[in-house]
Amino acid sequence: MSLPAARILGPGFENVRLTATGASSVAHITHRSGAILTLTAMDGAAGGAFTFHAHGEKEYRSVALTDTCTAFRRQLKSVIAWMRDGTEPHTFSETRELMAVLIAGMQSRENDGRPVEVAAVLGQLES
Repeated sequence: MSLPAARILGPGFENVRLTATGASSVAHITHRSGAILTLTAMDGAAGGAFTFHAHGEKEYRSVALTDTCTAFRRQLKSVIAWMRDGTEPHTFSETRELMAVLIAGMQSRENDGRPVEVAAVLGQLES
């Protein structure tokens, strides 16, 4: 898995707030840089899935991923390269943080969209 924002911002995700209604979800992810990421997955909405929004103090960017085949192909190729020659596509610490962001989102959704601190999830992973 590769979250484009992780490549742009680097490590430092602070918390996740995920709300869901039916098959639609919206995640708000804050980063120590002050950037706020909004990830949406809206069932049946044009442009509602695979859309990436980044909000900073001075700039805003929005990117819609329309070619999911190429994105998943690149991920698969990086995994195959890792298996062949041991070149890791991401460091263990990057992978651990991204997994903590996913877990924080699931915990937030299960708790009516309350924010979940990524550091708390990382602490749970250590114990």
